[in-house]
Amino acid sequence: MFLNTDAIVLRETRYKDADKILTVLTRSSGLQTVTARGVCRKGSALAASAQLLAYSQMCLFTYKDRASLREAVLAEAWLPLRDDIGRMILGVYAAEVCAALATEGAECAELLDFLLLTLKRLAYKRQPDALVKAVFELGMMRLNGYGPDASACAVCGEADMTNPCLHLTLGQLHCEKCKPSLPQGISMPLTRGGVAALRFISEKEPGKIFSFTLNENELTPLAHAAEAYMLTQLERGFQALDMYKRLL
Repeated sequence: MFLNTDAIVLRETRYKDADKILTVLTRSSGLQTVTARGVCRKGSALAASAQLLAYSQMCLFTYKDRASLREAVLAEAWLPLRDDIGRMILGVYAAEVCAALATEGAECAELLDFLLLTLKRLAYKRQPDALVKAVFELGMMRLNGYGPDASACAVCGEADMTNPCLHLTLGQLHCEKCKPSLPQGISMPLTRGGVAALRFISEKEPGKIFSFTLNENELTPLAHAAEAYMLTQLERGFQALDMYKRLL
C-alpha cells in the first residue's frame, strides 16, 4: 500500500552501508518507522529528505507492517539551524519530545504543525532561545492534555497572586503562602509576568502562542518552571536536553 503524506524526520539511524532507519512523524498516520534504502550513497535523490528534521512530502510503501521510503520532495531543511549548534540541539530536543508523545497510526496534524512552528521560530525568528523552548514545552503539554491550570490560586482562588508558584505535580498555580495547604511536591516560583505568559499560552490558538515578549527577569523563572513541569508530567528526561544544558 502506498501512502502520500507530509512528514518530518524525528530520528535517523545508519543501517548497513548505505541505508537509514528513520522515525518520521506523518500528518495522517502519526509515527512511522521507515527504511530509507541507499540514501547514504553519493548522489541519492532521497538523501536530503532522509536527514534529521527534514520536512518533506513523502511517498511511503507499506507491506506487512513495514514501511519504506520510495519518493520524497524536500519542503524545508531548516538550514539556519545547522549553522547554530545550540538551536540545532533545541530542534532535536523538540523532535525527541514529539517522538515521545506521538502515537503510531493516529492522526497527528496538530502535533506536526506545532513542531514545524517551533522549528520555524528557532530557524528564522530571533526570539530568545529560552522563550521558544518554554513555549514549546508548555504548548506540547497543552496539546496532549497536560496543560497547567493557570486561572488562579488553587487554594484561595486569588487571580492576582503575590509570589505565585507552579506546583509541578498538580499542574496548578498557588500563592507562596498557600503552599502548606497543597499536597507535598515541588513548586517553582514565577513572576506576575510569567503567570500572564502562562495564561496566554493556555488560552491562545497554538499558532499564536509564541507572540509575546518577556524581560529576562520574568523569562528565566518561566523557562525553569516550563522545563521542570514537562519533565515531571512525562516522568522522563531527554538526551538532547542534557546535551543542550552542557552547552550553557
